[in-house]
Amino acid sequence: MSLFFYIGMIMFVLSGICVLISAGLWTYADAKVRSNNPELWTVIVIFVNFPFGLIAYLIAGRKKTEKSPGKYKKLLIIFAICFVFSSVIYIGEFIRWIITTS
Repeated sequence: MSLFFYIGMIMFVLSGICVLISAGLWTYADAKVRSNNPELWTVIVIFVNFPFGLIAYLIAGRKKTEKSPGKYKKLLIIFAICFVFSSVIYIGEFIRWIITTS
């Protein structure tokens, strides 16, 4: 295993955790304005298989049409980009390791 594999793995795990935290923060801030149960939707977004919980909130949880303050949206986008790049590094290095050891 190369150093890039371990760096990618660490970045993958840390950025995944950061994505979950920032998605929870964004959901809570948005649901306080647009929903009656912000705590429930935050728990659903964090603990239900991540992208599906967020999609469920966006489809079913946003009842009111009031504009939310948009807090944590940039943070969520930044961590999601970091997650994508780190997963590419992690998966790429894992595939390279499989090819070189075969």
